[in-house]
Amino acid sequence: MERRYRHKDDRIFWARVNYSLVRDLNGKPDYLVGIIEDIDEQKRASERMAEQEADYLLNLQQRVQERTHELEDANQRLQKEIEQRTKIEKELAEKAAEEAVTADRTRLARDLHDAVTQTLFSASLTAEVLPELWEMDVDEAVRSTEELRQLTRGALAEMRTLLLELRPAALTQTRLSDLIKQLCEAFIGRSRLPITLSIEGDCKLPPEVQVAVYRIAQESLNNIFKYARATQVNVSLSLFPDGLHFEICDNGIGFDMSTSKPTSLGLRIMRERAEAIGADYHISSTPGSGTCVEVIWNANPNIKLRVL
Repeated sequence: MERRYRHKDDRIFWARVNYSLVRDLNGKPDYLVGIIEDIDEQKRASERMAEQEADYLLNLQQRVQERTHELEDANQRLQKEIEQRTKIEKELAEKAAEEAVTADRTRLARDLHDAVTQTLFSASLTAEVLPELWEMDVDEAVRSTEELRQLTRGALAEMRTLLLELRPAALTQTRLSDLIKQLCEAFIGRSRLPITLSIEGDCKLPPEVQVAVYRIAQESLNNIFKYARATQVNVSLSLFPDGLHFEICDNGIGFDMSTSKPTSLGLRIMRERAEAIGADYHISSTPGSGTCVEVIWNANPNIKLRVL
């Protein structure tokens, strides 16, 4: 056993006492042998070791707590930086989208302005020669009169379209079928190409859907006028109580979709407009076989509609 003793100089010290039993020849207890061992230094060393270990554990715990607080503070700062960066990136993306839409509208308005000027100039030239044509060739004069009628109707449609660009809110105040008819009339006056227009059904559409389909139709007709070299255009619009189907096809030169750039022919902006309303957007084209653009939209209350 280990216990404390008092030394003759009144000092307290630790000692270990060992007793061993000694037996006689008959195996009976005879006497005890006792040894007292001074273990004070060993005991003091163990106590100092225990104190040092306790101090070390306490310091280690404090350092862990301090480091934990530092990491929590750093994590909070990082989280705030991430939130701020996400907010800034979102604002930049929204600004870039707004600028892209503004640039697209400006481009369309410029194209429409140029188209109106060209159409009115052609109508002016036709009107100047009409009196002479009536005297020289009546049939040609009749044909030119019909051409003048188409030019003036096209110019009027172009002007209405230009006014829509200046007053975007009017896009949601007019029926989609009337907007598509107006686009087709403007296209005929500008390109003098025949359009087969088919419209079925009539229903009120969400403003976001109406604007998106109108813009896609407008971009498609502009692409046909600029690039397709078509001789015939087919436009169809089917309206249902809970959806619509829009398709525009031409018999122009088409293009190779595998080599076409994502931004060419306004494909990217049309696809983004369709995605903004949750519509299915398909475009098919092969060189020499024309191009078809198709938009299918079905009402879905779980999709948040957006306007681009």
